[in-house]
Amino acid sequence: MSQPKQTTAALVLLPATDAYPNGFDPLQLRIYGLTLFERTLKALERGGCGHILILTPRASSGVQQWLKIRRDWEAQIEVQQSENPEEDQNRTLAALAAAAADGVVLVREPIVFDQKLIPRLKGQKKQPAAVANGLLTFLPKEKTSKDQWEKEVQHYTPDFLLCHSVKTVADKKTVKKLLRQSLIKPTDGWVSRHLNRPVSISISRVLAHTPITPNQFTVFTGLLGVLTAYLLSTGPYWGFMLGAFLFHFTSILDGVDGELARLKFKASPFGQWLDTLVDNSSYVLALIGYLIGLYNDGVTPFEKWAGISTLVFTTLALASMYYYLKRFDKGGSLLNIEYSYKEGNGWSDKLLRSLAPLGKRDLFALIFFLLGLLGQLHLALVFISVMTAILFALSIKAHVDTARQLRSERK
Repeated sequence: MSQPKQTTAALVLLPATDAYPNGFDPLQLRIYGLTLFERTLKALERGGCGHILILTPRASSGVQQWLKIRRDWEAQIEVQQSENPEEDQNRTLAALAAAAADGVVLVREPIVFDQKLIPRLKGQKKQPAAVANGLLTFLPKEKTSKDQWEKEVQHYTPDFLLCHSVKTVADKKTVKKLLRQSLIKPTDGWVSRHLNRPVSISISRVLAHTPITPNQFTVFTGLLGVLTAYLLSTGPYWGFMLGAFLFHFTSILDGVDGELARLKFKASPFGQWLDTLVDNSSYVLALIGYLIGLYNDGVTPFEKWAGISTLVFTTLALASMYYYLKRFDKGGSLLNIEYSYKEGNGWSDKLLRSLAPLGKRDLFALIFFLLGLLGQLHLALVFISVMTAILFALSIKAHVDTARQLRSERK
């Protein structure tokens, strides 16, 4: 066994082929575009395991060939053939622990599990910890002896985190349902959760079986954003109505790239930045198209100045938010901006929390479409102007609050 750089290690027990009747061999069984075994290994990689050893009674050359066909592995993966992996488990765990930074993740068989389970198990006070069903266990490097850890292991029941074997048709249906449910974010508003997600997840579950990547779909939604801007610029009724509908539909499709990324373990910092840039570019283009359409349809002096202020505050708000992400190294999502009103107890904080859903794209896009359908799209102008001004002010406050917090932490 080679000596990889120190990291969390993992031992995966891969049973013989005859342990999986009815075509449920984990190397062949596909769930939303990935085989069961791919899902196990990818979740280990994303959970922080840099060295993975597969212990199996199968011919190691066959498993190695399977690994080579799928070349995008980030971890160092080795295969060892063993007539009885369970009996050889102690020896192998000890060897892995010797080279590991903190311990070894033991996977009893190929499973579908949430990568967040690994840090959860590792955080159980440096004691051996296992998911309640026993399929996934973390062993600190000092406690990899079976006689020792089986006595001390703490069983952990995950809250809404998936950990499931797949041996029957019923198992497969259950896992697919749980995977779809995992795509719903805690931050999703009512419109996104109950209207947008059912549509986007239905699209994602189909696209997961195709070669289409999340980034390719992001670019596709960006092109729809250009078409949206063009339709809005033509006004007055049909251009506004069709443009508003496409703006709403694009906001539904906006969830697909992220869902695909999570389903197929394709999430990346670049993809996050691309999604953010394309989304906001589409929003700005739609705003410009909308203002051109209003201008061509005839505007009052008040609407003219409201349009100018909307463009100014939108530009300032986006510039401030992007600078925040870069300044404080917060990744590529605007959701990572820390607004103080979310945790505050003052009346203004409570008011902003109650108004926050109106600033989310899902609800705003639906209202925008309904106004377009009713031929009253000009009413959205003042709302957009006020909301962008508030957003700019909040982003400036986020800069000040985060900088103050970092200064206090350094003292």
